[in-house]
Amino acid sequence: MLDAKLKNMKQQGEESVKHKPCIENEDLRRLKESAVMSPLTPQGLLNNVWFHITLYFCRRGREGQRNLKKSSFVFLHDENGKRYATMAHDEASKNHQGGLSDNTVSFEKLGRMYQTEHPNDGYNALLLYLEMLNPECSLNPRFLSIPEAFLEETTRVWFENRCLGVNKLGDMMKILSNGANLSKIHTNHSVRATAITLWSDAGLSYRHIMPLSGHRNENSLRSYNTRPSSQQLQLCSNGLSTALNSADQHLLPQKVTQQPDLTSGIATCTIPTQNIYSRHNEKVSFAAMFCGCQIGQVHIHRHDKPQ
Repeated sequence: MLDAKLKNMKQQGEESVKHKPCIENEDLRRLKESAVMSPLTPQGLLNNVWFHITLYFCRRGREGQRNLKKSSFVFLHDENGKRYATMAHDEASKNHQGGLSDNTVSFEKLGRMYQTEHPNDGYNALLLYLEMLNPECSLNPRFLSIPEAFLEETTRVWFENRCLGVNKLGDMMKILSNGANLSKIHTNHSVRATAITLWSDAGLSYRHIMPLSGHRNENSLRSYNTRPSSQQLQLCSNGLSTALNSADQHLLPQKVTQQPDLTSGIATCTIPTQNIYSRHNEKVSFAAMFCGCQIGQVHIHRHDKPQ
């Protein structure tokens, strides 16, 4: 019965499972350069921090975001002196809730967000955000806080000691999509799908992605890579168009040049000697056959070299 129902839904154009698509590269560029991610305003700074935390640490929707604290993040240097931010500890998630039954190893806290030179860099935005939080936020889980309604230019507190609501957190990517004028309205889970897809496209193996994303098996990861990106779909179309256009060019007649005779007012038509046609299994040079003929006001001359 279930199999028949799923087939019926497929015939009606309704998919049984719908995975959230990742954010395409062009939308990522628009979002990164948009004022909606600018760290110069409280709301832009909050948007910036939320997006980069969700992307770099591959978080699910709004899972666990209301429980984040200042102490949830640490800033370190790697062996080359590069600065990065990372999670201070593993958090409870859908696949890793703790307890005796949770015996799989998780390394989600090993995710890193390195400092870059981009104006809307996530590392620098996170540092600034921690400085602008209400001092009371350090005592309570109020990391993703509500921006202050009225601010003075000299104030160093941009956020209230109140956490964002559940509904607000659930609509964060929708707000960013509208604010940055993206090609479509993306969901929070699209950010997680984007991280996994970009890691896979960069050549990371599933066994290296799973500890960061928190997946238990590779089959769950494969579902993120079954949908081709817009760039891949365009390459597919271009490949077919190139083949068709090449075939069309091959079928077109060869170019015939016309050189007007300005002295006599009679046009001259030059035909290469390679133009050969077959009649009764005999190859005859088209130019040789018509050489010296006059058709109306057109003279045909023979040239051994192609023009």
